[in-house]
Amino acid sequence: MRSLSVKKIIAAILMMGLFFMQANAAAPFSGYEYSTDNYNGLIVSKRDIANAKPAPAAFVFDDALNSGRLGLDLPLNTPEDFACDDNGNAYILDTLNGRIVVVDKSLSKTLCIIRGWLPGDAENTRFTGGRGIYQVDGRLYVSLTQDKKIVSFEIPLFIRNSSEFKPEDGVELVSAEHGKPLVIDVTADRIIESPDLSAIRDTFDFKPTKLAADSAGRLYVVVEGIFDGLMMIDSSNAFTGFVGANRIKLNAIDLLWRRLSTEAQIEAQEDTVPIEFNSLDMDKEGFLYTTSKGNENEDLVRRLNLIGNNVLNQGTWFIKGELSPLVREGVPGSTSHLIDIDVIEGGIYTCLDNIRGKLFTYNSEGDLLFAFGGISAQRGAFRVPTAVEWNNGKILVLDKGNNEMIIFRPTEYGEAVIAATRTQYTGGYGESWDQWNKVLALNPHNQAANRNVGKLQYDQGEYHKAMQHFRLGNSPELYSQAYAKYRKIEAEKIIPWIAGGLILAFAALVLLKTFGFIRQSRDRWIFFREEARKYKERNSRK
Repeated sequence: MRSLSVKKIIAAILMMGLFFMQANAAAPFSGYEYSTDNYNGLIVSKRDIANAKPAPAAFVFDDALNSGRLGLDLPLNTPEDFACDDNGNAYILDTLNGRIVVVDKSLSKTLCIIRGWLPGDAENTRFTGGRGIYQVDGRLYVSLTQDKKIVSFEIPLFIRNSSEFKPEDGVELVSAEHGKPLVIDVTADRIIESPDLSAIRDTFDFKPTKLAADSAGRLYVVVEGIFDGLMMIDSSNAFTGFVGANRIKLNAIDLLWRRLSTEAQIEAQEDTVPIEFNSLDMDKEGFLYTTSKGNENEDLVRRLNLIGNNVLNQGTWFIKGELSPLVREGVPGSTSHLIDIDVIEGGIYTCLDNIRGKLFTYNSEGDLLFAFGGISAQRGAFRVPTAVEWNNGKILVLDKGNNEMIIFRPTEYGEAVIAATRTQYTGGYGESWDQWNKVLALNPHNQAANRNVGKLQYDQGEYHKAMQHFRLGNSPELYSQAYAKYRKIEAEKIIPWIAGGLILAFAALVLLKTFGFIRQSRDRWIFFREEARKYKERNSRK
């Protein structure tokens, strides 16, 4: 009996251990958010880092797709980028293998492998040295940095429809072995090689890295070694100019030094070269979102309009990823390196920091909605993350260090934040009331939720409650507006009582003065009457 009970205890311990292992596998790192001090840049010690308050996890690890899970005989080799279409299929740019691995919309298996492209009657060409891939309206654009060109083609219908392969124009079946993914070649109907820039520069080396395209076929390209901005290429493959060049930011000492330097010395200064772009994406409204290299004082994320002006809302802090770059007390660490960005409906965008392996998601007003991630060997963490995409409510991250794609699914908290943000963005302010309150019920410290609930209460005239939420939401301007309204209402309540009190006090003063005057008059009358009586008595004695 004793041995049986011991076995039961051991079994229970093992079951508990398994449970905690599974729990940790689902959430290898907890979510967090920052307090006001973090956003104001007051982090100077480890103690201040504690201001990054724990928050409910918005997304948790769901699955990891490696070469084995995808059924690939030839393993993934340093994939640099991937894209997703509207149906949920994912297109992984397997860089060193020179191919595109297509994962079906269930994110569980390989639908096919695009081995190369067919340029008319020429020999097959591989996607060698590709660093960027972009999808729009059923078309893929691939930037081949090594080959100095951009290749574009229509996605085959059987891929878009996630159906069985059927012969179609522009697709050549290479291999169809049983139990293995199909291998196909596609016809590239648009190939962009080095555009003509002779009018503005003598030499030019076309090395495209990242790119974005609109439905009209206009391209915006990040070119290695080009600091003039994003290269614009029209639908006829003609160069049309640059847009959105990052401005040089100099401090007072640098400005003084430049005034004292010769032109040759100024040209030799490397620190005056505009910072390069890391990545870009385009939203449904045609605005370009870019990430750049730089320090914490520069605009690491920008939203460019058609003329290249930055119209990104910074909120109450700058969009720069990690706000606590301390390594240890007194020793500052490096700023975030936002290697990729993805924009979805509702003005929501997610930035990937490949130094810390963290994901930062913001709304259109510049509020940090949630942050999670990390670099470690734990399941669900990263080694060398390189790209991020949203896919049917999930967040996908490509890790070229581990040669896998990691999938994160939203929690109840994450779904509530996203739903409330989207509803409010589309103008459903009243409809988002219950959703933001649900967010606050799950996380009372969520600044975006406090700020937006405060706005709703402000619109309904509940200024005192709005003040409390604006204070928790780190919104001093909104707090001042609500306080002014609240003060006016309270003043209107008090003023009648004050006026009545003043009137009563004045009336009382008048009565006192009147009674005093009457009493003085009476005393004088009595005095005069007594004096008159005495005078008469004196006269009668004489």
